[in-house]
This record gives sequence, structure tokens and C-alpha cells, in this order.
Amino acid sequence: MTYGWAILIVIVVVAALYAMGVFKVGAPGGCSPCFGSKEFTYLDHSSTTLSVRVGPRAIRVEGTDRDSGDVVSLSLANCTWTTSGDTCDVTIGYLVIDSAIQHTSTATLYME
Repeated sequence: MTYGWAILIVIVVVAALYAMGVFKVGAPGGCSPCFGSKEFTYLDHSSTTLSVRVGPRAIRVEGTDRDSGDVVSLSLANCTWTTSGDTCDVTIGYLVIDSAIQHTSTATLYME
């Protein structure tokens, strides 16, 4: 019985540490605000690449047609990351194929 409680406590502690991001590897942070458009969902970013998932409608981004659910990797060539806490404003231009209307969506990315 004692071993069972000890194992349960260890599992709870590890889960809490994981939820706080203690085991997260690498420098990338997150975004805030993350693309106000429903056409993109933020997934992740590195110092040079941004990954987003296409929303419910087919779009054209960077000259390529993308279907709903596709993962798109975009270059962050204009971002300069030097220290933890740096931010970069990113704007994605895209065309909604159904309506043929050009849109933009913005987000602020940060490094942890």
C-alpha cells in the first residue's frame, strides 16, 4: 500500500512538472496574440520557421494552394532573435480560394 501511494505521488509530481514546461527542450516560445484569423492555428516555431495549420477553408499562401488541415511551414527570415524574451511580429498574407479575397493575419511570436 505504501509503495502504491509513493508511485502515485511521483506520477502527480512528474505530470505537474510536464504541465509547467520543465521538460520542454529548445529555445522557441509561443505566440500572443496567436493569429486572430480562423484560417490559421499556431502549432510551433523555431528561430527560422513558423508552423501553422490551415483552418476550415482552402487557402493560397505563398503561391501554393493548401487544403483544410494542411500544415504550412513559413520562413521567419525577418525575425532577429538574440535573447530570451525577444519578440517578432509576423504577418501572413493569404487568399481564400472560395471567395478570391486577399486577407492578412498577424501574430507576435516570442522566444523563451
